[in-house]
Amino acid sequence: MGLLRMLVFIVFFFCIINIEALYYAPHGAIALELKQKMISEYVPNWFVQKLDHFHPNDTRVFKQKYFVIDSYFNGDGPVFLYLGGEAPLYGPPGYGTFIETMAQQNNALILALEHRYYGESIPVDKLTTENLKYLNTRQALLDIAAFRIAYSEKLRVDRQQAGKPDVDNKWITMGGSYAGALAAWFRLKFPHLAKGAIASSGVVNVINDYQMFDIQVGISVGPECASILHFIAKELDRMMDESPASNAQLKALFGAPGLVDGDFAYMLSDSAAMAVQYGYSEQLCNPLTEAYRSGANVINAFADYTKNFFFPTLEKGGYLEYDSKFLQDGTPDADRSGRQWWYQKCTELGWMQNAPPKNYMRSTKVSEEYHKYACRTIFEAPLWPDTEAVQRYYGGQDIPTTNVMFLNGNQDPWQHASITKTTNATRPARVIKCQHCSHCVDLKPPAWDDDQDLKNARDETAKTVSWILSNEL
Repeated sequence: MGLLRMLVFIVFFFCIINIEALYYAPHGAIALELKQKMISEYVPNWFVQKLDHFHPNDTRVFKQKYFVIDSYFNGDGPVFLYLGGEAPLYGPPGYGTFIETMAQQNNALILALEHRYYGESIPVDKLTTENLKYLNTRQALLDIAAFRIAYSEKLRVDRQQAGKPDVDNKWITMGGSYAGALAAWFRLKFPHLAKGAIASSGVVNVINDYQMFDIQVGISVGPECASILHFIAKELDRMMDESPASNAQLKALFGAPGLVDGDFAYMLSDSAAMAVQYGYSEQLCNPLTEAYRSGANVINAFADYTKNFFFPTLEKGGYLEYDSKFLQDGTPDADRSGRQWWYQKCTELGWMQNAPPKNYMRSTKVSEEYHKYACRTIFEAPLWPDTEAVQRYYGGQDIPTTNVMFLNGNQDPWQHASITKTTNATRPARVIKCQHCSHCVDLKPPAWDDDQDLKNARDETAKTVSWILSNEL
């Protein structure tokens, strides 16, 4: 990467991180280092939200954080409701993000709503297993509905007080990854409240045994790096099983002493996979390929990468974030979301990234057996998701809705949990093909040297938004 491109990359990396740590890893270095600056740029607002929407007599409430950008709003334009997902929401999608660009084009109001139980929108004093029972997609969708209805009333009152005629503003939900799925599901379940949705890497396909994640990692890194990662996975399994001494030495080499084998294997799987997910394939593959070609020890090279790049850049929380017993701690922390996300996976969403039977990039210890252990250990209860029921409720990849656009990067391991083919003209799908076209790539701020297909996809998205706002569906 040339110096000029690196400087541009750093600037835009800085810009996007205020939206949500999700796009560059929740515990990534830049997310944490720039947190205070991002918070200082926008003042949060607070919406009084019901804890339990399904029991009218339950009067408990909590404060849900949201942000506003009204610089482009003329009162008559649409409302772009950006949804937070499984990470803290530090600010709205400003600073030249593509959502802000579309807001300028459409005189739109931007609202950004943090997800319940994440960031500063935690409704309980302790994240016990019992207290987490209100963390699910149905409650989250009703949060969005309640917020949408209340804010529409606020806009109506503001216009009335200003002596302006009433306007029925059109709302479009937007989000990335899990929040992209929420955006699509909200349009599905509340079509009278959302005119449409833009789902970036929107994972509407709720799969329990998600082996395609690992398979896509191998495809994205290319044949040579995939061959090396497969060798590393087999060698790690061998060293863990060889003897207690070999097992302990291996974990010490990676700076993760004391982890049980499954947690350790999952950590190393993430070490490689997150590099691919967030567009860092070269940082992973280059040192491994160099070591392999020179005859050096590739396990040592992978350990160096893990300690010197993965931990400081993508997971500053360190190896304890992979310790199932450490994750038993229910103390709320606005910057941590591991326990909450595991709860959603273990009770509803699945997406267990198991190793496939052959040509695997991750340890075979990352299996259904391991994930059942993790769910049982973290929450001290036999939790396991009924993903088939979730699929029946939302429709999976056959989601029966209109006015929703799905976008995915061709290198993103999550694309197989999304929709990548247009099977209905009112529900277009687009795979963006380029180098580093990874998770939620379309939501990042446009740059002068973006790949042409990424530019084309953004143009298509802007046209789709205009079409959504103008059609009668």
